[in-house]
Order: sequence, then C-alpha cells, then structure tokens
Amino acid sequence: MMLGIAFGLSVAGELGLVACGTPSLPRPALAPHKSSDLVPMATPPPPAKVEVVPARPDVAGVVWIDGEWSFEGRRARWRRGRWLVPPTGARFAPWVEVRADDGQLYFAPGKWLDASGADLEAPRSVLEAESSKTTVLNDVGEEEDVGRDITQDTKRRDAGPR
Repeated sequence: MMLGIAFGLSVAGELGLVACGTPSLPRPALAPHKSSDLVPMATPPPPAKVEVVPARPDVAGVVWIDGEWSFEGRRARWRRGRWLVPPTGARFAPWVEVRADDGQLYFAPGKWLDASGADLEAPRSVLEAESSKTTVLNDVGEEEDVGRDITQDTKRRDAGPR
C-alpha cells in the first residue's frame, strides 16, 4: 500500500494552504498515525464545515486544533475546532484520509499520544468554535444526516467504518 505517500501528499496540501495566507495559530507538536489506526471506509467524509476561530484565550500553553469529522457507525459527526492546553510532552496526530493503491479509502480520527506513542485521553477544551449550520452533502450530492456537532459535553464514539 502507498499510504505513506498519500499521507505525505495530504500533509503537503495542508501546508500549502497555510503558506497561502492563513493566519498563524499556535499548534501542538504533531505525530503520525500508525497504519493500525486506519479504518476502511466506503465513501469519503463530507467537506469540512466552516468555522470562525474564536479569539485566543489568555491561557498559558493554549493551542488550536482544527475541527474534524468523526464517525459513529455510518454517521459523520463534526467535532468543533477548539483551543486547549495539551498534556505535557503530548503530541497530536490529526485526522487523516488516505487511499491505498487498490483505491480503498481509509480514515483515522485525530488523537493524542504520549512521548512513547501510547494513546492519551483528549484534553478538555478551553474554548470551542461555532461551526456553520449549512446542509452537509455527501459524495453524490445528497443531504447527509450528520446530527449535532460533537462538543465538549458530547460523548465521543469514534472511528466506526462507514
């Protein structure tokens, strides 16, 4: 499988967006996903929701995490972007979507890792973004039932295959 190349291209594309004028936000230290984090999917996640990044809270060590899709069974749910303080020494593996050479699509949700690479519980948000309330369309242009956004107070059950 060419997952590493696809992941590298995805990251390069995201970095290109940053270079095109997106304001600089403090970000956490990053880590890659393991291949075992990837879950096969039948269809890609919907396009990202539009969010307005709230003003940076006056909290030492706060970083910004972009919003992302997560999945509960076949249902996509939006996890709002948020300001938070990462655990000491922790790194963040942002969500990733990749295709294998055979065309199979894989997804891994964002997650926190300790210095040894073990999973950590996500830190609590200091402040969350508000996301757009627009209709979300799936890959064939039909309205997709994505339910309510996942917020600080929503129990999160991630990464079920679609």
